[in-house]
Amino acid sequence: MMNSKNYIFRYDSGEIQRVQKVSLDSFQQLAFVKPQPDREALRKLYELYRDYLMVRFAMVYGYVILFSLPEGFKAEKRKDEKHGIIYEDIARVTADFRENITVKKGELCFLNEKTAAVYEYLKNEGCLYTAKGKLDTVSILPVGNCLGYLSGCQESRLLVNSSFFVMDRLDCATVYDVAGTPIGLNVLDGKVLSPCLFDREVLLVDRQGHVSVEKRGLEDLIIEIDGVQYKQGRNCRLYTRDRCRYSEYGGDDIVIIGDRVVGFKRGGHTPVPSSGLIMKVYYSKGVENRQVTYHGFEDCQFALQVGNSVLINGRKTLKFRSHFSNYLDPLETDIPPAIYPMNFNKARAPRIILGADKDDKPMILWFEGAGKFGHVPGRESCGASLREAAYLSEKLGLHNGIHLDGGGSAQILYEGKRRLKLSDRKADDFSEVERAIPVGLIVR
Repeated sequence: MMNSKNYIFRYDSGEIQRVQKVSLDSFQQLAFVKPQPDREALRKLYELYRDYLMVRFAMVYGYVILFSLPEGFKAEKRKDEKHGIIYEDIARVTADFRENITVKKGELCFLNEKTAAVYEYLKNEGCLYTAKGKLDTVSILPVGNCLGYLSGCQESRLLVNSSFFVMDRLDCATVYDVAGTPIGLNVLDGKVLSPCLFDREVLLVDRQGHVSVEKRGLEDLIIEIDGVQYKQGRNCRLYTRDRCRYSEYGGDDIVIIGDRVVGFKRGGHTPVPSSGLIMKVYYSKGVENRQVTYHGFEDCQFALQVGNSVLINGRKTLKFRSHFSNYLDPLETDIPPAIYPMNFNKARAPRIILGADKDDKPMILWFEGAGKFGHVPGRESCGASLREAAYLSEKLGLHNGIHLDGGGSAQILYEGKRRLKLSDRKADDFSEVERAIPVGLIVR
């Protein structure tokens, strides 16, 4: 059984807030879904930079080069002192662009012909776009071929976006960080689909269906590579970007993003990715199979780690409890998502919340936000602050819950349709623009 109902709340200022509430019977109905990759995702991400970010935040941007790789593209293999072995083609191209593209007299400058040739090839293939802000700097934003649209997913009565993912150039701290990379724990039927990061809060559902919100981190996982199981503090050391920029010297560093090994470096002192981790081991023979398997949540029916908690056992969360970056100094930020927190009490935005009522029945809430262009106060939703979202969620019966990825990604497709409006809009006619995402939730 599943049902949906819309609500309208009014703030003291006269602004309104529309909320869609979807109720389910059991978390066993939910599964993760990866939308079909869409080549249009790169162009639309570029347009978001060009039409919105470069207009509103032009003073903190220089050149931003957004690129993906066409199918079959093979980058030149490389091994260097800083990174060691880089396995992924897109990371190799990112390293090359970062080293060999600069700005001189306000124009892009290439330090060698090979780099210029790759740039022009990708541009001609429709796989590279360049946006420009006010600064004489250049940032490289690789975009993975994993972004797609919920509206294009297989037919289901319910589809909703879920996890944070790398989207901003501030999130790309190393050559391994790629836009579209999901961030945070996903567990389904005891299988860990992606690992915990940054000790953020997790919505956990055990095998008996009991729901809780708890802090979970990498120390809760066993990491298996090449048939060997590793545990933090036992036979390996784990490094994440919120704790250090480089791993320590010594040993062998295995760079992991999601469920893949993306780099390997002997001797340590490796740049720590913002969307993954480094596992330091000793006396390693190297990596033969790059597949990574995680253990530690076999007693868990469902788990999801994204944003801050909303309510825990009926008590509203009224401050940041999870680890996030400092929004007051965004240029120093490299812990995704770069600008998520903002002001807890005042910053309104679209919100998506997943949780359960006091009987552990699943509940999903979509707080419609203001359009990036063409917002009419009092006639369209203005969005909710994290504090406001907690109060309204309590009114709607939420007992335990966490924030999922909000902002322009926030959406629910119920019976194949959206009942509220997306916040990403075109500047000319204010029409809605669906944002591509790497992973969502579906009713199975």
